[in-house]
Amino acid sequence: MRTRGVSWWLSLGLWIALVPAALAQDSARAASAKELATRKVAAQKIETLPQGAVKLDFRDRAVTAAPATTAVPAAPATAGGGTPRTPRTPRPNRDSDMMELPLALEGVSGQESDKLRVISAQSGARIKARPNAAPVLELPVNGRAIVSSEQGKKSAERDPIRVDRKTALPWLVVETERSGDTQAVRAARPFLTLAKAITWNAREQLHVAEFLFGLDPEGGVAGGLQQPVEARFSVSCDDVAPALARVEKIGPGGYGSVHVKCSPAVKNEQPQQFLAVHVEQGSLRYPFEIPRRRGPLRLSASALSVPGFGFGSVALTAEQLEEDGSPLRAAQATDLQLNADRSALDVSAMRIAEGASTATALVHPRGVGPLAISLARGELSSPPLRLQLTFPWLALIAMIGGGTLGGVLFLFGPGPKPKGGSGSIWRKHPALRRAVEGALVGLLVGAFALIVPSFALIPAAARSTELGLFVIAAIAGFIGSPLLELAGRALFPAWAKERG
Repeated sequence: MRTRGVSWWLSLGLWIALVPAALAQDSARAASAKELATRKVAAQKIETLPQGAVKLDFRDRAVTAAPATTAVPAAPATAGGGTPRTPRTPRPNRDSDMMELPLALEGVSGQESDKLRVISAQSGARIKARPNAAPVLELPVNGRAIVSSEQGKKSAERDPIRVDRKTALPWLVVETERSGDTQAVRAARPFLTLAKAITWNAREQLHVAEFLFGLDPEGGVAGGLQQPVEARFSVSCDDVAPALARVEKIGPGGYGSVHVKCSPAVKNEQPQQFLAVHVEQGSLRYPFEIPRRRGPLRLSASALSVPGFGFGSVALTAEQLEEDGSPLRAAQATDLQLNADRSALDVSAMRIAEGASTATALVHPRGVGPLAISLARGELSSPPLRLQLTFPWLALIAMIGGGTLGGVLFLFGPGPKPKGGSGSIWRKHPALRRAVEGALVGLLVGAFALIVPSFALIPAAARSTELGLFVIAAIAGFIGSPLLELAGRALFPAWAKERG
């Protein structure tokens, strides 16, 4: 007893010692993966700006620190319409507490001041129109503003978020800072991207997407912001975390992750989902698509207990699924192989038509006992479907009883009746002989109707129930051996041809 207690305490101590190490290792792995994703995204460049994106336009040399006479120097444009680090303006007018910065819209010509607006700023910042000139952003010499445009907002809904591509937002974050005799201006471009491909979490039964949100320098250098940019997120999916992000730095140091979870039911409601970004008075909605990856195959049956020896039939339904269990519509016709563990089936393959996700086939299983059936497509196979093939007592009783009844009814029909005689029991009792003959003929014709479903004389509905088999056997028993010859001619055409 003491040994058992000591072992228990040793196990507990070992568990307490190992669990923190394992958790720390998992945390280190997660941090390493996040750092790797951040580096990968940081290496990506914003190649193009969306239509209508706001940008600084230093080609306008008439713009000054209002009402100063010292002009903001020009800077060459970069790819995507942005500008590199803006040089500090020497000797600005110290008497001025406001300055003006020229604005332009990507891919839009003309004066578009009526389509520009400040969505987040300190007091005093505003868009100022000028006759026959581009609009300007007027803001304090030590201030920050976020500028948006109507055209940029419209283009956002047509610009999906993808992996390995930064989706630039049409907003522009502008900061100004005066220090002594110098005036600095820098701009940053918000972006969204998928840190990695959207995955299916089988444990949570949810699709999981990880987005990165941050600011890249478009004019100026990376570094801390005077005032953090607070962005709220909402989604068409089930959950988003965190719902509020604070970006305090321009560049990779300020990147943040946003995790989105989406259930299969929500995913299937519409072809695309949406991630919305809200910054004070501005909102943008970006589409993203959850991939529809091919998943498992599934085989189901209309019944799990079926009469064996081919007397019973079962409808098998093959389904092609996505990884989350949703139906997957076939881009083209797909052939699936049917396999049984211990016997052959009368149906060996099923075809899912183009645009469909299921296919159905009627199968007559042979033999009795347990039977496992599975679907296969290349190396992919479905979980086995287990059927129980029972002895077809009801079908046999229905066919034998129906044939016997038909044979006996023949004795009461019109025409000459057989008479008893001496000799064997069959000669002494013709009624017994006719009943046995009717039972045998009914059993054989009923079995023939099941084995050869295409036999035109027997409707399909009559073969599907015990009552239908009883009626078939009764008619066969009443007609007797001539019906056997008719069935033989249909089953063996060569033999019928030899007999003439």
